[in-house]
Amino acid sequence: MIQNYSKIALPLKISFLIFSMVLNCMGVIILQLSATNISYTNLGFLEAFKDLPIAIFSLFAATFINRFGSKTSLIFSLLIVAVCCILLPFVGGF
Repeated sequence: MIQNYSKIALPLKISFLIFSMVLNCMGVIILQLSATNISYTNLGFLEAFKDLPIAIFSLFAATFINRFGSKTSLIFSLLIVAVCCILLPFVGGF
């Protein structure tokens, strides 16, 4: 059992690290926008748009995980994050 734990511990820690970095980057965007003429009320409204899609998408992801398995789902989600991170610098506006 300890051997199985050591095999999966590092990939799980890296996965959580990647998703936490992606989710917490919204604070940097709000900090950059605070230097412009956008009010704090509108910046707080923008923060809600980070949390609501996560809540809605998690409902659909739960069925995906049950259907395809946790390993396949995790690999698929990491691939989506990798593709988005590669393409995001080439997008003109956020």
